Amino acid sequence: MRIRYLRRRSDWTVVSVWPPQWASSSETGQTVAVEDGVLESVTRLAKGLSLTMTYQGREYVGSLHWDAPPSPDDVENALQANLGRTIKVIGELDIAGG
Repeated sequence: MRIRYLRRRSDWTVVSVWPPQWASSSETGQTVAVEDGVLESVTRLAKGLSLTMTYQGREYVGSLHWDAPPSPDDVENALQANLGRTIKVIGELDIAGG
């Protein structure tokens, strides 16, 4: 399964979770929806992942929560192996176990 196809059930609908909604870590309330940013880090959360990317010299954070499969381990491993790549390119990655 490609990362861009990760989904989560929300009430009676299914929503796409990729790309994440990115929020500026330095400016309150500013959000962006870009795929040109570069993935800088991935941190495990209780039920998902926290991601950090840079875009035009600024840092943004986003969270990723989806319904399995694939497992959090599989997604985390794929993202960790692709740090430094653009969000758009990462969205096209195939996840093992998905």
